[in-house]
Amino acid sequence: MKNTYIIALLQLPKIGPVIANKIIKTISFQILSSEDLNRALLEAQSRLKRIPKFSPETIDQAIKKAEAILVKSGQLGIQVITIYDKSYPKQFLEILNPPLVIYVQGSLKTLNQNRLLAVIGARKPSKFGLEQGYNITKHCLEFGVVIVSGLAQGTDTMAHTCALENNGKTIAVLPCGLDKIFPTQNLKLANQILEQDGVLLSEYPPGTVPQKNYFIQRNRLQSALSAGVIIIESEIEGGTMHTFKFAKTHKKPIGVLYHPLEHRSVKSAGNTAILEAKDGIKLDDYDAINYFLSNTLKQTIDLVSEVKSE
Repeated sequence: MKNTYIIALLQLPKIGPVIANKIIKTISFQILSSEDLNRALLEAQSRLKRIPKFSPETIDQAIKKAEAILVKSGQLGIQVITIYDKSYPKQFLEILNPPLVIYVQGSLKTLNQNRLLAVIGARKPSKFGLEQGYNITKHCLEFGVVIVSGLAQGTDTMAHTCALENNGKTIAVLPCGLDKIFPTQNLKLANQILEQDGVLLSEYPPGTVPQKNYFIQRNRLQSALSAGVIIIESEIEGGTMHTFKFAKTHKKPIGVLYHPLEHRSVKSAGNTAILEAKDGIKLDDYDAINYFLSNTLKQTIDLVSEVKSE
């Protein structure tokens, strides 16, 4: 199978996603065979620093690992999509280090819509944050957007649940293999997402358990996939702020829930800091949310006209 060899590249020792991306950008051909893989490694070794030489046995082992990943993915109903495939999300091609391979369960039609909006925030949000976050998410769904989030507890769970409860669609981006749903408490929610034509997506193959850095990389994909990002509630540091920084780098519109003085706390300090720095659109009423959707996002997609014309 053609996908075997680009997956094999990622299974080689000391070849992580960043180096693999450099190799792909160095060569002028696609890695669709074992010969292509060997040729790519030879060219990369001559042009790039710190690309180790691999024995035929090591390369063969990587190919066998890739074949096993494809077999296991097939058994689990996981679609394996590479950067070479037509169904690969074009948004990922616009970032510095796009995932060379993604693992997907669910609707490719939903995944490849252009009205994708990330709704993100703290794992332990305030009551105000949860209530206002639900209202904002529900309002955004009326514009026909698909909600993107990370399946974490708290704000992510609220965003996915809101979409499902209001006949919308949602995409969960995970920091682990799709057979290792994290947190485990959200396994039922993950299944409900699939039942309603949603999507589970990861850049990690089946069997991969979450690690600290994987959460950061997951956050980069949430931003990259989405036309815009809404921050419900965030502390000064944490995963939400990682996504915010990626969204700035990706030049994505950023909306930020405004917390009145009586609802401010450490939990919303990130929101306050972003708004004070004028790095996001202040979302304090429905007019502001409509502005964010129909004007700010219009730079990326004409949300209102597309929905009304359907």
